Formats: sequence, structure tokens, C-alpha cells
Amino acid sequence: MGIRRQGSHCDVTVEKMKKIIYMIIWCIATSLIACTGTDVFDSEEAHIDSDAIFFKVSSDNISDLKTRSEFQDTTDLLKPLMLYSSELDFPLYLHTCIAEIGEMDAVETKSAQVNDIADFVALNKTDGFHLTAYELKDNTDFIPRFAVAKPQSESVDENIWNTVPKYYWPIDDRTMRFRAYAPMSAKDLLTDLNMEGETISFDYQVPAGEVKDNYHNAAESQPDIMFAFTECKRSTVVDGKVPLNFSHALSAIKFAVRDVVGGTIEKISILGVAGNAHCVFARNQGESEFSYNWSEYGTADCNYSQTFNYTTKNNNTGFEDDSKDVIINDELPAKTFLLIPQDIPSEAKIEVIFRRSSDNAIFTMSGLIRSNNVTRWEPGKEYIYTISTNSSNWIYHLDVLGSEQAINDDEPGKGAFKDKEGHIIVNQTVTKGAYYKVRSYRERADNLNIKEPVPWKISDISDGTTIFPQEEIGFPDQNPAISADEWIPVRVSSGDGSADYKKIDVEFCPQMTGTTHPGDWDLQSRAEYGTAESPVDLSMIYGKMNTANCYVVNGPGYFKFPLVYGNAITDGITNTGCYRYTDPGTYANKTTFPSLTSFVDYKGNAISSPGITGAADAVLVWEDAYNVISDVKLNPADGQYGTVSFKVNKKNLQQGNVVIAIRDASKVIIWSWHIWITEHWTNEGDLRLTGDVVLGAADAGYVQNNSFSVAPQNLGWCDSKNVWYLKRTGDITFTQDVSGKQVKLDVEQREKKIEYWIGNNTYYQFGRKDPIVGFMNKGSVVKYNFGYFPYVIEAQAKSIAEGIRNPHILFVGAEAIASNNDWLNTHYHNLWNNSATVPPPAGSVAPSGKILPYHYSGVKTVYDPCPAGYQVPPVAFFKKITNGLALDANALVNGVLNFNGTAEELTEKGYYIYKINTETPGVYLNLTGTGHRWYATGGIENMPAGGNFNPGTAYLWSNQIVFTNANALCAYGLALGGKDDTSNFHFVGRRAMARPVRPVKIFK
Repeated sequence: MGIRRQGSHCDVTVEKMKKIIYMIIWCIATSLIACTGTDVFDSEEAHIDSDAIFFKVSSDNISDLKTRSEFQDTTDLLKPLMLYSSELDFPLYLHTCIAEIGEMDAVETKSAQVNDIADFVALNKTDGFHLTAYELKDNTDFIPRFAVAKPQSESVDENIWNTVPKYYWPIDDRTMRFRAYAPMSAKDLLTDLNMEGETISFDYQVPAGEVKDNYHNAAESQPDIMFAFTECKRSTVVDGKVPLNFSHALSAIKFAVRDVVGGTIEKISILGVAGNAHCVFARNQGESEFSYNWSEYGTADCNYSQTFNYTTKNNNTGFEDDSKDVIINDELPAKTFLLIPQDIPSEAKIEVIFRRSSDNAIFTMSGLIRSNNVTRWEPGKEYIYTISTNSSNWIYHLDVLGSEQAINDDEPGKGAFKDKEGHIIVNQTVTKGAYYKVRSYRERADNLNIKEPVPWKISDISDGTTIFPQEEIGFPDQNPAISADEWIPVRVSSGDGSADYKKIDVEFCPQMTGTTHPGDWDLQSRAEYGTAESPVDLSMIYGKMNTANCYVVNGPGYFKFPLVYGNAITDGITNTGCYRYTDPGTYANKTTFPSLTSFVDYKGNAISSPGITGAADAVLVWEDAYNVISDVKLNPADGQYGTVSFKVNKKNLQQGNVVIAIRDASKVIIWSWHIWITEHWTNEGDLRLTGDVVLGAADAGYVQNNSFSVAPQNLGWCDSKNVWYLKRTGDITFTQDVSGKQVKLDVEQREKKIEYWIGNNTYYQFGRKDPIVGFMNKGSVVKYNFGYFPYVIEAQAKSIAEGIRNPHILFVGAEAIASNNDWLNTHYHNLWNNSATVPPPAGSVAPSGKILPYHYSGVKTVYDPCPAGYQVPPVAFFKKITNGLALDANALVNGVLNFNGTAEELTEKGYYIYKINTETPGVYLNLTGTGHRWYATGGIENMPAGGNFNPGTAYLWSNQIVFTNANALCAYGLALGGKDDTSNFHFVGRRAMARPVRPVKIFK
């Protein structure tokens, strides 16, 4: 809306007479500023005594502007004022128009607003208006104070007014100062009125009216106060007409309706404004015009209510169409609020009570007046608040459904989502899969078949607040809140609306985690390695490039590794012996167990050089510790081979295992690497592997120093602990455009406590480089794992290339039969051991010239899963552990398990740490019974595929297979303890089984 300025004026005709002064005043009630094209009636009536002065009132006729949207002033539209209801959750809109008073016709009433000369005559013809005149020279009364001017005739057309008694001009040509105000009824409201001197001043208290029989009449009791001030003398006026310009002292507040379903506007109130003030009406400095200056306001605590009981009609225009607006005060002019001009108080409100006829519903709406950017009411202006139909003509609908994930504590990511009213609830560790559904529309209250979409938006997202557990575990980050953008980074924040639900996916940032293991807090407390621009190269920690399929990290920060197959670069040079093999010639069962002479890549092609080519991107395959890895990135131009870089996140850092892969342009995995995060085996700030224990060889002369240097834990080991995934809560607020209707969804990321009773490690199918995720506890419940390729089980048998392409898959057979003993469809014997030592003859288990050399052999291959400098051990490594025993059961002496050490029972009864004696007194090689993963979908005691078989037994793979027909497709390893009391250094196991690996330093 804009501002339109209209106006009118009053002229006073004066004739000089000898004895009596008569005054003829041509009065035009005005808005402040005169419009163009004004016609002033200046003819003199023949029957008037030319020596007498009468008052003749004349008017402008304002009808050239059709609608309030066609203002000549192009001021920007004001935004609508919103009124809110306690009964409803959508607002009523008031569109504000500002105009100069004097625009509309009005009917006769003493308290109505004066818009034109007809109003002025109608309002003042009975009582008249007050007038006074002074001689300018000595400021003495010429016409006494508060003289009354009344119309001489009942005819409005004549507009002849006079005073009683009548007055004449003075004989000399002295200057006269005229002052007047109207209506007469305002006299008692104008206190301390002073009309002497250069100004008019007064105090004013706005009438609040009375309440009778629940009828409020504040507006009806408020007069439209007008003042006039002019100076002239007989010789300076044309034809004796003295201009006397009345102007409005107050602000007029009106209301209009647009596009409203039939009903009744029962009452309108203006609340919390100033009701009394002091005013000075004075000439503007350097100008001839006068203006009102209001000051000394009373407390802004006045309330003005007016009963309207105005019946609206179905005015079915558009929301922005004001051509058919009905100004209520045109029909009910006495109900115009006439208030003191003022800076609108910040808490001032408009309240509208509307009763809709279709359902007799009553809406009580209120809103801050200043919210539409109109911050001041000016004198002489009318403010028209147009009541829009949005809360009465249209019924608005904003419906939002959240989603809830079914609880699945074993595999929380696999819980199905369903609609949930008022909530979004996701399982612990789940960041994706949740959604909300929005429908936003409106329908006509008088025709529900008419529906229109209404835009919506997310108007607020609270901080995500973490709820800490009652148990004290010493969270280092005790700040419970994260910002909305960090908490819910993926979301759609607005929509166009529709009558049908639209589903929108939402993602959350990871929850805060905490553990009872002090080593995890130690990891978090450490200084970060590298920077995003300069990550630490894990292959260079020994000074020369040493690559591997596994890298060990012991703190937060930024890291990278080169795109090299396994250990194809050793001490800075190409290691062809890890991916090529010299066939030793004829050996037992060569047809069944052939040699892999050229190790292959993900396409089954022979590896011919260390570097891996064809990578298009890098990806996190899985991680068993929540949100420990991020920012996985391929850097093809970094160094000779290109690199993969990643970040280890400090905030959620704990022991864990991660698999990172590179993929080709078709998103097929080319190769993958294992990142083991542990505080063991290294010193803080140093990534070099230290802290090995030394275990002697059972047979002298086969390995250097007759001993093995051994890693302190199994590959991928994580200690026993309790892990918390902490609950995080907050809310999302949706707001509908136009109506302002709001819906809130409460959001919760569930809490879960996980107990790892005995610790856990990764598992490996024989001959594969790829770790298989471990278990939570002694049962067959798999550890949580996260990433693009979470752990799955799939039928065998596969090729080496298929295994490389699917590092996250445990390949198992349908039945526990010999043909399913191997995950691989070709049963190569040298996948983990490229030694040229001739294998033993078929069926040989007793010592012979070939058995011992083979049992102590080991040349690390490109498929070996161990870190640089370490390899899968030979079977003879376990011989010292079992005291050379090879018993599958009942390996007891006096009821005690026979092995080279002692068993320490864990809190979880029936489970032990087997403490193996080493070459250093008091230092032990600790083995925990973590079982091995079952290799078939069917088997003993309903063992599930991939389940934990004999979890109390300490199993370890060797690098060597079994060459006997009786144990076809099997390999050797350690089995110690468990329910069968096993102590066997060359325990036979199916190659499809997944077992732990204990790295030993590469030996000669």
C-alpha cells in the first residue's frame, strides 16, 4: 500500500461595517494536505447583510481515486500485520493502508471522523464550533474567547453560519488573529487549553468509553478534534473572505475487510497505547503552515475497545486483490478510533474477535501493531487495517509426519522405518534413512473441494543436545549441544506445498560416543598428526617406503598411503617376490593345490608392477568404531603412485578397524586397505611398531635366533569395554507461509550401551587380505559396522578377483561339506606363503626332511593382511605355545590344560586369557579366546552362517595349508583351550572359516 494525500480548507469572508462586525467564514474541513483540482465556493448569498459577518462552510468533492491500491504515492507496500489466536494456530492478517484524513464520506454523528465539509456541517450544525479573535497589535480580545458559530440555515447548501451576537470589522485596517476548534463537545476533553499568542496548546485524554451489557463504545466516544489558526486584515483578503484552515489533531484508525467468509466482526480493540499527552499547534519555522507537536505522553497502558457486530459477506476475491475491500467505518463511521498520534509502543496490540457463520467458531486474534513496520501514528492521517481472509475464509492445513526406526540392537542400521506422528526417532549410530513427510495446503471454508498448495519452510531447528549417562565414564567433551547445521546437515528446508504428503529424507551427524577403556580417552587426548594439506604418509614411517595391506594409526589427524599392491614396495624398492612365485615343481596333490605363479588384481589379470592404476575415487568400505574416519579422498597426482588420504576424527576416536578402498569409474572396488586404530604396539607420537614380545622356536636351526618377534595383540584387536552411543535430542519447527501455522517434530537419536566382555578382533578367511568384522561378545552378534559397504554374507565359491572386489563379504557355503571348505574356487597353496620350500608329501604329519622346513617357511605375499614388516606366521610358530601338542581335545594334565603358560579366567565365566611364556621372564604373549567364524549356512547346533564357533577357544591362522586328501581344502592354525580343552599347534580348519591372525615380524 502507499500513502495518498487529500485535503480541504475553510475560508472566512469579512465585510467591514460601522457598528457591528459580521463574519462570513467559508470552512472546509480538511485532511492535512490539499489535493489538486479543488473547487472552492466563493459566491456571496444575496440575502446576507453585507455589513455583517456570517460563517459559510463549503467543501471539496474527493472521488478521483478508486481503490487504495491506486495511490499516487508509490511508497512500498507494507507487510501485513499478523494477529494470533489462542484458539487457533494460524494468524489473521491485517494489511495496512495509510491515507490523509478526508478521503471518505460519513454520516451524521457527533463522534464520527470528519472527512469533508458535509461531515463538518453534520457534526457541528447543532452545537457549532468555538471561535475567538485577537487584535494582533495589543493581543486584546476582539471576539470573546469561546464564542460559538452556528449555522443560520438548516440547508447544508447555504452553509451560512454566524455568531450571537454579531460582530463587525474595526474601522481601522488592523490585523486580526483568528483561532477556532471543533467540535464543541471536545471542550471538556481539552484541559489547559491556551489559544493566546503564537500557538495553541492543550492537554488531551482520549475517552475510553463505557461498557454496558457487554457493549464497548470507546471509538464512538472519541471526537475528531480540529483546530484552525489564521491572521489577516480587511485589506488583505479577497472579497472579504478570511481563510480559516481546520486541520486534524488526532490519528484515525479504521478497519476494512477483504475476501472474508460470512461472519461477524464482533469487537475490535487497540491495546497498550498512550491515552493522554500534551500538544502544541504552531506555525512551522519559516513556513506559513501549522502542525501539531505531541509530547509528554502518559503511560502506554490504555485499552480501547469497540463493539462492531459487523456482518461480513462472502467476498471471494484473490488474496492480493483490494478492489472490493469494504471499509467497515464507511458503514459505521462512529466506530473510527481517533487516538493520540504517537510512536506506537512495542507491546501495543490490535485484537479482533470474529465469529464465522459457517460453524459459529469464534476467533480471538491479536498481534503487535509495530510488526508491519508502521511504527508511528501521525496527526491527520488515517490508518486502515484490512482484515484478510486467511484465518476465516480459508481453512489451512499443515501436517507433518516424522519417522521411527524399529529397534534392532544387533544391527541398528537394519531397523525398518515407519511413519511416526510428532517424532523422528533413529537407532543408535544411524545417520541415514530417517525422513519426514509434509503436506501443506488450504481449502475454502465454504467449498472444501477448492484446494490450493501453500508453501512451507523449516523455520527453526534447535541445537542437538546430548544426554550423558548416569554412569561416570569421564567424557572429555562435556558440551552437550551442537548447532542445528552441524546436527542435521542434510535436509530440505522448504517446499511449495501440496495436498498430498511429500517424503523428504534427512540425515544426522554421528552421535557422541564414550567408552570405559582408558586407552580410548588416551587416543583422543593425543596431538593430531599432519594437516589436511600435508597428511602423514603411513608408508614412510621407517624412512623408506614400505607398503602393506594394513596400516596402524595411534592418534587423531590426517594420514595417507600410496596406491600400491600390498607389500609390493619394501624398503623403497619393488618387491616382485610378493606377487610372483616360482613353482617348486612336483609336490603332493599339486593338481588339487596348484601354485599361484602370478598373483592377480580385481579383474583377474596378473599384477605386473607395484602401482595400482585406474582409480576414479576412494571410499570408506566399513568401520567398526563409530565415526572414527572421515574425509576419505583420492589424490591421483600425489607422488609416484597417487595416494588415498583420510582423517581420523579426534572427537569420537576409539580403538577400531576401518577398511578403505579405491574404485574404478564403474564404482567397482579395485583394492582395499585395513586401518587399525590402537594405542597398543606403538608409542605416542610415533607410528613405528614397537613392543613386540619374543617367543622361542620349538625347533632349533630353522629361523634366525631361533625365535619369533610377535605383535602384542591379534590383528585388529580392540579391548574389552563398555561403549555408549549417547542420546541426542532436539526439535524441528515447520511453518506454513501465509497462515503462519506451525508443527513441531521432536527428534531423538537413541542411546545404547554395548558391552564388549572379552575384547574382539578382526577375522580372515584363509588367503584373503581383507578383514572381516568381529563380534560384540561371546555370541554371534556382529560388531556394529558403518560405511558404504557394511558387512554381509554371500555364497561361495569365488575367484580371487571376486574376493578383492568385495572386501566386505564373508563367503560361506550352503552346507558343512567338503566341497564348501574353501571360499575360493581354485585352491592355491601359496596365497599367504611364497616360500620355495617343497611342501611335504601327502598324508605326512610326522617329522620328515620336508615337513619341518615347510612348517617354518614363510615369504610374505601381496595378499598378506599384516602391516609392513610383519606377516602371517608359519604353523611352527604355534609349536612352542602348545608344548608341541597336537591334541584336538582333552589336552589336560591333572585336570589343567597343557600348554606353555597359564590361563587367567575372565569376569565372563568360562573365558580365559591364555598367558604364554616368552623368552623374557614376566612378559607374556596374551591370547584371548575369540573363536572363529563359521563357514556355512548350516551346521552343528544351528550355528548361523558366519557365527562365532567355539568362542572360548583361541584360534589363529598360519600361512600354510594342509596337503592331505583327508583334510581337503583346509589349512593349519592354532587352537588353544575352549570347551574341548584343545592344545593343537597345527589344528586343521576349513579355509572358508574366518580366524584371527597374530602378526609376526618377517623372519629368515
